[in-house]
Amino acid sequence: MIDVVGFSPEHLESLTNLKACYKGEVNSRVWGEAVTVIDGKKVLAIFGSVTIFPGIQHIWALVSEDVKDYPIQFFRTAQKVLAWQQKRKPARRYQIDIRAGYPELQKWAKLLGFECEGLMKKFGQNGDDYYLYARTS
Repeated sequence: MIDVVGFSPEHLESLTNLKACYKGEVNSRVWGEAVTVIDGKKVLAIFGSVTIFPGIQHIWALVSEDVKDYPIQFFRTAQKVLAWQQKRKPARRYQIDIRAGYPELQKWAKLLGFECEGLMKKFGQNGDDYYLYARTS
């Protein structure tokens, strides 16, 4: 049974089988406030957000490959986390970035209501390209 709990630093250490798109950038991604998605004691993902400017929230996630075992349940959980975030920190803009070369993550972003705004060349800490997606109200 998937559950959402408050983030703890131990959760980061327990997040195994991390998707390849996050390799080498974990420490640069964990900032702001966060929650952890778990199944029993298995950490499946960590979602967080940070206020960039008033009214603008940057949403980030670290996701284990293990979520493929829970496709529908995990997607619904991601929807609930985003809805909770919107109620907790209302903003006119929510944005995410996705490393280029991961079309399955871009598909997820679109299904969650984000629209692609463009490619950010050499944006990543290692010079990787990223796509910027946003939901606005």
